[in-house]
Amino acid sequence: MSVGCTHTGNWYVQYRVPGLVSPRKEYFGKGEAGMNYAAKRADEIKSGHVFTIASLKGKTLYLDELAQVYLDFLKSQGKNESWRKSIASLVNNHFLPVLSYCPVDQLSFQDVMLVANRFSLKSIATRNRYLECLRTILNFGINQGLTTNNPMRTWKKAREPKREFKLTFDDLQRILDKAQPHLKWALEVLWELGTRPGNSELFRIKWEDIDYDGDVIRIRGTKTQTSDRLIPLTEYFKTRLLERQNQAQSEYVIEYNGHKVTNVKRSFRSALKEAGISYPVRLYDVRHLFASTMLANGADLKAVSKLLGHSTTRMTADVYYHELKGEKKRALLCKARLL
Repeated sequence: MSVGCTHTGNWYVQYRVPGLVSPRKEYFGKGEAGMNYAAKRADEIKSGHVFTIASLKGKTLYLDELAQVYLDFLKSQGKNESWRKSIASLVNNHFLPVLSYCPVDQLSFQDVMLVANRFSLKSIATRNRYLECLRTILNFGINQGLTTNNPMRTWKKAREPKREFKLTFDDLQRILDKAQPHLKWALEVLWELGTRPGNSELFRIKWEDIDYDGDVIRIRGTKTQTSDRLIPLTEYFKTRLLERQNQAQSEYVIEYNGHKVTNVKRSFRSALKEAGISYPVRLYDVRHLFASTMLANGADLKAVSKLLGHSTTRMTADVYYHELKGEKKRALLCKARLL
């Protein structure tokens, strides 16, 4: 087995699998991050604790084995640890208790429905996300030649009801006025940066992620290091960050009594009640208001898309195009008039 780097700078691990003539290669990207991922993978293969796809072909696999191979594959691709842990939690707590009684190739659609029933009290969006995770694992098995059956091949996502966003800037200000100090600061950071709320982005921000000289803050990607993004700091918010950092008791930008904040649902509900907000509001609605306000005031669609961390501008346009006031009329004015 060897660790190497291609002429284009891509790091890889090459190893032999019993029964195969040609060695296997796994690639991990460029730079120091790619080199570190390759070194970790090499240690795992040496230890014998990690399945390799080629060595499992031809075996009868159960879901626990297939899921482990999938998680190892994600790790080899440099996927974020917290994301992999969330998948492992779904597998261990919900998929395996129902689907581990027989090999994957013998699972049926009725088995999948038993899994779906475990999420009956969840929102449609959450059910769709959890079941999509299971389908991805099953498709991975087929694509890698490990299994031949996907009992979810006919499954389709349930249609999600269109959510109406009612939060206004004035109402956000009312909520801010009634919020507890840690929530008030979290809402201010969310409004300035437009991050995804919760532990995926907002509560993960550390003081070390801020470059005061470059006037930017790094938002850590939820899947890979390459999905990190830099958001410019306004002079006002830069000053606010410096003030807060002087009082900080932990490494995290948003904290409570020196500890990382992981959930503000209770304090957010209290602030909504105190502010007299009668319609449903989620923390995510602040991010939506962040984007829609900028677009309604003429901000560039691609710039807003980059700030939000969307993978494509099309994704942003599909959600926020209605905020681009006057775009249709401007488009019509671009053509010549028939005389």
